[in-house]
Amino acid sequence: MNLGDLLTVTIVMGTVVLLFATLASAYKRYLAYLERKLELAADTHALKARESDLEERLRHLENLASPHRDAQDSAHQLTHPTEEQAMPLLAHT
Repeated sequence: MNLGDLLTVTIVMGTVVLLFATLASAYKRYLAYLERKLELAADTHALKARESDLEERLRHLENLASPHRDAQDSAHQLTHPTEEQAMPLLAHT
């Protein structure tokens, strides 16, 4: 093996190492992208669940404040919520 062959093998091996390092870096960035995408999907799901909960509470308050209910019935619902109405309230305490 002469000096030219050694130089050729060194260049080829260096090229393979650089190619591998570049591909590994690209793969790491792709994994980071997928992780961020999953985090955003989880955040979106949590926000939708929170929005649904707030809409339910708003509907309940609108029902309590509607003019067709008498004051005694509304006061009773405020002080004695049903079990379905109380569960979301207890979950956030």
